[in-house]
Amino acid sequence: MKTLSIDPAILTFAAAVRDALGDLPADDIDDLTDGLEADLSEQAADGGPELADPVAYADELRAAAGLAPRAASARGSHSKLTVMWARLSRAWADAARGIHSKPIFRAAIDILRALQPVWWAARGLLLFGLVSIVWLMSSDERIPWMSWIAVAAFVVVSVQWGRGLWLPELGRKGIPIIASIVAVAVVVPLWGAVLTYTTRQFAEVYSGVGFEQAGLQLDGTPITNVFAYGPDGELLTDVQLFDQDGNPLSVVSADHAGAFMDGYSDEGYFALAPRDSAPGAAGWNVYPLVTLDPQYFDEGGLPSVNNPTIESTPPFERAQPLVGAVTSDVEK
Repeated sequence: MKTLSIDPAILTFAAAVRDALGDLPADDIDDLTDGLEADLSEQAADGGPELADPVAYADELRAAAGLAPRAASARGSHSKLTVMWARLSRAWADAARGIHSKPIFRAAIDILRALQPVWWAARGLLLFGLVSIVWLMSSDERIPWMSWIAVAAFVVVSVQWGRGLWLPELGRKGIPIIASIVAVAVVVPLWGAVLTYTTRQFAEVYSGVGFEQAGLQLDGTPITNVFAYGPDGELLTDVQLFDQDGNPLSVVSADHAGAFMDGYSDEGYFALAPRDSAPGAAGWNVYPLVTLDPQYFDEGGLPSVNNPTIESTPPFERAQPLVGAVTSDVEK
């Protein structure tokens, strides 16, 4: 018995013929096209005419079976789409045969198929980026950690789509293809959004560091209080400090006009205020600053304007006297 290998172009043509007969009952279509691929293959092997218009071929089958022709309007619109699809399918089949005939192309295709799971995961990341691109372009806030749960969800769904799961029957083939096209299209704008967000965050961190370093510093570390000792090593109070131009040496920024300054140290929360000898809200250059008594803080844990003050604890009670200084310990 002679066995024929069916050309993909013939398979495409036969499918287009059945599509052109789509207005008929399924049993009639089966009767008209039974053995169609084998017949067309034998005709091609015998040098028969080249396959051209599947719709015209379908009309010939209708006429031979004594069936009424398809409506003109339906046939016209359907004919154009069917012929176009048949030509595209034939061109794709020819291109596929040409690629598979080259060993190097076959190897490349095998590698791409092995990397399919990587693309599925990347597609999920890109689709999440499409959802969050507006937020990335406009937000000054950092990415919340909860968003990583959404990222994982997008990746899992994309991988399941690649495996043919979690898809409705109607869109089992189309949805992954459309999702891949959208993912590729969003690469450039998403990359721009990420660069914009990263630049903004860098600028925010940089400006934030500059703000935190306002006031007196020591090797970049803010100074919160100053303790002065006399030549005899005794602690001094109400010491006013100025720079070479007469500007107050203050531990706060020049525009600070608050009644107190608070922050955190190794000992915990603290709040400092100018000494009573300083007029009004000035006097941030009069040292040592005094500490606000924490037992009088309000319910929110913050000092009030009239909070009582206590002396700040110096690093040591007495410093080393200067050479030649007269001290209180010297006997007269």
